[in-house]
Amino acid sequence: MRKVYFLTEILFLDSNIDEDVQGIIIKLAKLIFDREWAVFHHFVAACIAHNN
Repeated sequence: MRKVYFLTEILFLDSNIDEDVQGIIIKLAKLIFDREWAVFHHFVAACIAHNN
């Protein structure tokens, strides 16, 4: 779970983060959560909600 908080922190620290960078972070997160799809789904949902 530490990785989850780390990646979430990167996205939430800077609300003006570049979309390309955000895409890379989300791809990295997908690799980390590949076997934990439910966790990844919530992570992405939180990022999308935060940036809208």
